[in-house]
Amino acid sequence: MTLDIDEILTHARSALASDVHIKTGGRLLFRVHGELVPQDQFPAISGTDAYALAKQITSERELQGLSEVGSLDSSYGNQFNRYRVNVCAISGDKEGQNIKMVIRVLPMQIPRPDELGLDTVLSDRSLVDSIITLERGLVLVTGVTGSGKSSTIASLIDRIVDREPVHIITLEQPPEYQFQDRIGTISQRAVPYNTKTFAYGIRDAMRQDPDVIFVGEIRDQETSTAALQAAETGHLVFSTVHSKNTGETVSRLVGFYPQNEHDQIRYNIASNLEFVLAQQLLPTRAKDGRVLAMEVFKTGNAARTYIRKGDEQTKLISYIQTNMKHGCISMDESILRLYQQGRISGEVAIEKAHDIQYMRERIIQTSPLIDIQ
Repeated sequence: MTLDIDEILTHARSALASDVHIKTGGRLLFRVHGELVPQDQFPAISGTDAYALAKQITSERELQGLSEVGSLDSSYGNQFNRYRVNVCAISGDKEGQNIKMVIRVLPMQIPRPDELGLDTVLSDRSLVDSIITLERGLVLVTGVTGSGKSSTIASLIDRIVDREPVHIITLEQPPEYQFQDRIGTISQRAVPYNTKTFAYGIRDAMRQDPDVIFVGEIRDQETSTAALQAAETGHLVFSTVHSKNTGETVSRLVGFYPQNEHDQIRYNIASNLEFVLAQQLLPTRAKDGRVLAMEVFKTGNAARTYIRKGDEQTKLISYIQTNMKHGCISMDESILRLYQQGRISGEVAIEKAHDIQYMRERIIQTSPLIDIQ
């Protein structure tokens, strides 16, 4: 049986899968509502099958890169469907080239903030607007892989281009959504095809009269420095970081630099960081999807002082908790709201909480008869 990538992807969309896993010698897997589900209607994948599928979805140039560096990032699609592709070489003894390919299924339409649950999470539409109407500064969306970071930023950027007469430049690896000019104009660039790296792209963007810059990910010192410089010189910069909460995000940025530069970089972060949105996706009570829980950090004078002094890991949690009326939301409060709305179970709320004892007590107060372990 010859495997066809478009047939596989059609099945994936029908199953509401977020990701497709293809591995030499393995079964085809779909990630559905956060869980990996075997697709036994397809045969096990041989080395020849895996490489043939990779050839259907990538170019010869990209496959040459796979041989040279062991991995590649690409995108695939047409006017109806779009996908993000990562292929990497793996160890194995199967016939042909041993590879693992993960294909992210992308929505064709950029989601609105309310469709993602942003308005529900923030409980105040003006807070969404306060993010997208910033004139300068750094806004970071954080979380683990697959937590919806790109969708959140795409939704915010789409709202900006719909409302503000600005020039937006995006730097992505690869681009996940196709934006359209409206009141604002937007230029999308793919790393490494339109620009060598994120840091190079930021420096290029500074010569293109931008108002807003979206950097796909900050994952090294060079990109961090360029993003902070762009924010400091009067631009609004959006980016993502792989971290769990605000304190960890700040520490991760600082950790890109040698020890003797920490004081200066802390000052730069404190001066330019405006928001951190730390998010996770939780299974619904009905187990038919996932909902967004989000910690919202909105900077203030006290927070800037904590960051400069290196107290972000100990002080920013309490800062968020005591500034709930001024735009901050703790992760536990966000999770509790989802439970109170009936959208997640008590078990999930407790499992995903930062402070398990606090969550247990609040759930019992809300529903005294609930049976929780």
